[in-house]
Amino acid sequence: MRYRIVFRNGPRAGRAIDIPRDKPLRVGRANECEIRLNDIRLSKVHCRIDIHEGELRVSDLESSNGTFVNDVQVDQRRLHEGDLVRIGDVLFLVETASEAEAALLFDGDRPEEEEVPSATSTQPSIHLCASCGQPVQGATKSPVYCSKCRDPLLGATIANYRVLERLALGNTSIVYRAEHSVINRPCALKFLLPDFEANRKVVGRFLDEGRAGVELDHPNQVQVLNAGQWEGRHFLVMDFVSGVPIETLLGGAKRMGADDTVSIILQIAAALVDAEGKGWSHGDLSPRRILVSRGGRVRVIGFGTEWAEESARHDLHALGTLARFLLTGRATSHARPVKEDLPQEHAQLAQPLDRLLSPDTGAAYPSAMDFLLDVVPIVIRRRGRAGLPDTVRDMPGLEKIVRRGSGTLHELRLAADLTARLIPEKLPEVKGYTLTKATKPASPIVSDYYDVCELADGTYGIFLAGGPRTGVSGAMTMLMVRTAFQSLAAFGMPPMKLLEELHETIRGDLREGMTIPAVYALLDPQAHTLTAAQAGAPGPLVWNRMATRAQPTRTDGTPLSAAEFEPSDERTIPLRPGDHIVLATPWVTGAVNLRGEMFGIGGLLRHLRHAEGTLGEQLEALVSSVVAHRGPATPDHDLTVLGIARD
Repeated sequence: MRYRIVFRNGPRAGRAIDIPRDKPLRVGRANECEIRLNDIRLSKVHCRIDIHEGELRVSDLESSNGTFVNDVQVDQRRLHEGDLVRIGDVLFLVETASEAEAALLFDGDRPEEEEVPSATSTQPSIHLCASCGQPVQGATKSPVYCSKCRDPLLGATIANYRVLERLALGNTSIVYRAEHSVINRPCALKFLLPDFEANRKVVGRFLDEGRAGVELDHPNQVQVLNAGQWEGRHFLVMDFVSGVPIETLLGGAKRMGADDTVSIILQIAAALVDAEGKGWSHGDLSPRRILVSRGGRVRVIGFGTEWAEESARHDLHALGTLARFLLTGRATSHARPVKEDLPQEHAQLAQPLDRLLSPDTGAAYPSAMDFLLDVVPIVIRRRGRAGLPDTVRDMPGLEKIVRRGSGTLHELRLAADLTARLIPEKLPEVKGYTLTKATKPASPIVSDYYDVCELADGTYGIFLAGGPRTGVSGAMTMLMVRTAFQSLAAFGMPPMKLLEELHETIRGDLREGMTIPAVYALLDPQAHTLTAAQAGAPGPLVWNRMATRAQPTRTDGTPLSAAEFEPSDERTIPLRPGDHIVLATPWVTGAVNLRGEMFGIGGLLRHLRHAEGTLGEQLEALVSSVVAHRGPATPDHDLTVLGIARD
């Protein structure tokens, strides 16, 4: 059995804390307390909560105002699910979960506190009145009401909806089955509990769920039809879903049928993809918020977090945790690879699941669409398109997924060869300087090209070009550019002249309308200068952290192969100790998020002014900042930056 406590009032209302099996938690005002609360009626170290021989206990630590369980003051007391603990003015409820539920609800790198649905248990318990919050002795099922209260909503007609029965009681809300009084359409009415109407944070989360639910209309999501207030209480009108939560469907089994599980996981991913495209994530994807109907249709409840990299990562990790448990009967363990437990027929899913569960953000999937790009082709190869749930089979982008997936193995083989030919494995060492790079490909095959050539006069030619498109076609174009560049660079041409010659060499071989932004610079380590010209790419950005100065970059000239080609004028930049130079493709500063906001030169400068670590670490962090700004939008181009620092 696993335990957690859920706060019922105060700034943490609706939040929960998992109780560890091997570490007592002290509660109080002091900094050394594991649960620190700002309540003047609490003692510095007020009480201790721990698990002893499998049982949850609370022990008062000689506090000034006492510790109360169900309004009875105690020195030490065993706690059961539904017990209400009061210390000072703080109230929290005890919840339990079975081991199967715990594997799904408690697993993963989740926040210490989170809003969670109430768990269920067969233990004797004391429930709270859903109206006044007082304990109700002898109740067997929530929601319940004390003798002084009755449910004011049952039988009422609210916004033309007649309330018929209670469905579920959560930490901060209660859900009813209702019916439109005119057209008899069934729906679900979700009301915020009265205790939380004064809590701005909880009300804000509730309204965000409403806003998201109105925008989201995917078949695997629960849509919000309306919202309003009734006698001072906020409510949402939602689709009525005739289904059961996943752990209820699982029952006492340790795992679900492999094909059924894959269908469920794909449907959840499809719901996440649709939400990503509209700027939303879930943020608290738990088994109790995933309903499965009799026909196997999945509906995800509770989207309401604006898309952010961290919340999207939580969603994907929760998806991986659920998939692993349903397929293998085991919770997440980074020490045990998924493939050791997977059924043989789904062994190919091991790598995608490992990526979902990876604690390394660089290895994990950046979006649900990237997960589908890997998994859908695996399912089609095994079972054909009939093996896909209809909500995935009908996705507008399915053909793109199938084409990309069917060619994945072939493209990966090409990628290894082309990448080795296109770009240097490491940049040369230049005395007195540090040269480094950072990249983020948009596809398995890198189409940006960069190179550093040591020339006969002791200078170094530094070239960066942005791929005109992703995949094999972009890589082949860059292979042609590389060949032309290396044949011209050996002549030691000035940057502007080299770009002109490169344009003349490649323009007849490129498809009409295909252009390549590029920048070329000559680094003279003896004279400590950098001479550069560009063709439709940002110019060199110079900054010095010690002098806290930065020289903004600008985009000059037109790209290579443009009909009216003209490179920028050359300029020579003196390099002083501590100076850093950044060369970037235009897709870095031009990255746009779902709100249409460009990362821009301003974003580049803001990042560099606060950058820490080595030059390489700074550039890697810069690329990560651009990716975070871009959000879940499908990337169209690689991101590449080169860095030059005078030591």
